[in-house]
Amino acid sequence: MAPAAAAVAVILATVITTTVAVAASLERAFAQGDGDRSTSNDNNRIAAGPLAVAASGSRIVATVWVENAGRVPGQYVLVLEARSSDGVTAFLGLTSGALGPGQRASAETEIVLPAGSYALRAFSIDSVSRPLLFSPVISAQVAVPPDANVVVAATADAAPPPPLPPPPAAEPLPVPASGRTGIYVPLYKFPDLADPEGVWNTLLKAKREHPQVPFVVTINPASGPGQARNAAYASAIPELGKAGVEHVLGYIPTRYGSQEPGFTLADIKAMIDRYRAWYPDVDGIMLDQASSEGAKLAFYAEIAQYARSQGLEFVRANPGTKADAQYYRDAFFDNVAIYEGRSLPAIQQLQENTRHPEYAPQGFSFTARGVQSLDPAYVEQAAMYVGLLYITDDLESDGDRNPYNSLPPYFGQLVALLGRQ
Repeated sequence: MAPAAAAVAVILATVITTTVAVAASLERAFAQGDGDRSTSNDNNRIAAGPLAVAASGSRIVATVWVENAGRVPGQYVLVLEARSSDGVTAFLGLTSGALGPGQRASAETEIVLPAGSYALRAFSIDSVSRPLLFSPVISAQVAVPPDANVVVAATADAAPPPPLPPPPAAEPLPVPASGRTGIYVPLYKFPDLADPEGVWNTLLKAKREHPQVPFVVTINPASGPGQARNAAYASAIPELGKAGVEHVLGYIPTRYGSQEPGFTLADIKAMIDRYRAWYPDVDGIMLDQASSEGAKLAFYAEIAQYARSQGLEFVRANPGTKADAQYYRDAFFDNVAIYEGRSLPAIQQLQENTRHPEYAPQGFSFTARGVQSLDPAYVEQAAMYVGLLYITDDLESDGDRNPYNSLPPYFGQLVALLGRQ
């Protein structure tokens, strides 16, 4: 169960027509975006160039041609973001769509800005495959004067690029289940498979009913693998794989890279060895209490490399907050938790904590507890920024310090929402 590879082909061919009325620097920055990127394999062929961005008054419009030249359906998202000079206020425009094999379309999104100075980013991504970034990220500074009039911006009116030749004949591939935003479940519950309504069976049922939703599940026998193999876990863990769960991770506490007794590099490698020996259906690790400091990254990188050398291919790090930028540049981890806390993270916080265009959205996740009801609109927005999420109503209490030994009453609804992306 290796990390998902690119599964659909969305050809992004773009036209540059930039009319800048707000700042000359915008025109220069967009001009630097010239170029073309392309990748291909037997079934997926991806080509990308710079976006077309037009500005007039206080309205900014981004346009891109999208084409699916592959054999399977594809999805795309066009993102336009402006952040104020104070670094706090953000404006976001986005649009998304789906294309069948051989289809093409022109996608457009816009934002209208009040007077002020802004840092602008525009880029296009594919919400189905990994890697997701399909165009160079255009960055620029925009200054909107106080007397700017909101007028319709000029958009790319050039003819779309010529169609690509058909791909070589081959057997059609099924649409993969991976690539969309999935659910992360910290399953810190002793196996209760004997209870038809228990936590484990509820999770298995949700996965079987929504096989298209990726599931990543962390098991935690004893704040780690413990000191001896647990027969109940050994017999229950394979049921997760049988239901279609993509990755089963073993919980490993790291005490923020302190390397104090019990949490040294040798101690953590020994935990990895025990997971591998006792629970062969575990295919990854979850590094909890991970430091967000770049100075500790070498410690975590060695852990990740050792885990993979032992056949544990999926590595999730949980600093629970925005981590040092080196976390994402060096890409040691398949997934980094950018938030863990009581209540939902604000969408603006997700924007800020995922401001790493070199890292695909699939590489981010968050966990929120103490959320008493589910907001479908929030889930739809949050899914634009992360590849995995988990929301629960449970909280720590004096009698129960484990908020992850249950599933929320809306768990099935949450999985269904992700399945409709």
